[in-house]
Amino acid sequence: MITAVVVDDEPLARQELKYLLEETERVEVIGEADSGEELFEVLKYRQPDVVFLDIEMYGLNGLDIALELLKEKDPPLIVFATAYDQYAVKAFELNALDYLLKPFSAERVKLTLEKIEEKLRNKEKYSQKMWNSLQAIAPSQKVFIQTADKILPLKREEIYFVEAQGRYAKIRLKSTWIFCRHSLSELEEILGEKNFIKVHKSFLVNFEQIKEIIPVFGGGIILRMGDEGASEVPVGRTFLKSFKEKIGLNL
Repeated sequence: MITAVVVDDEPLARQELKYLLEETERVEVIGEADSGEELFEVLKYRQPDVVFLDIEMYGLNGLDIALELLKEKDPPLIVFATAYDQYAVKAFELNALDYLLKPFSAERVKLTLEKIEEKLRNKEKYSQKMWNSLQAIAPSQKVFIQTADKILPLKREEIYFVEAQGRYAKIRLKSTWIFCRHSLSELEEILGEKNFIKVHKSFLVNFEQIKEIIPVFGGGIILRMGDEGASEVPVGRTFLKSFKEKIGLNL
């Protein structure tokens, strides 16, 4: 599924485009912004595949925002979504993937999504091939994690837990997060079953890095991890029985 952020200073326009995108069931809108400043805040915590960007907004306009995005090592794809056709030439000079004119139509949006999907397939082919090669020769104590712009070798014990993030996931180290290009289920397979257990549909934890197990009202469990900040991970209801069996306690 494509992950997207929609940027427009008109709430109704954002709502309309978000609806059309999600109606296709091919896109997850993981963020919204009404300005360039808000977009860059969103991008500190999210890694979308594509940004749908209005042009005429207060503060930085869409063309200026695109220019800033292109300075990144691995920028998201850019689709301009605007009521003004006079910016089209400039938009494509900035390597925009497409140029959607308001009012949007469902059919036109679907054509844009086809372009995005094709671009993403081509983008991932090379990095996936390299990752597969590295994983095959990796020492057993290390795993290779593919991020947006590099491949990182990590020791399993460095990983405290993993949290699903849209179609991908983020990995918690002692004091930092790594946003990676693997899904939670892919990381479950990569990390193996020895120390890593799935405790929630959105969480995979390193059993050796659990600091405290906290029973909560209603029979639930919270895991306090050993990272800086003592992150708390919930155990999902459907995972409670297997987790209790794992720790050998009747909480």
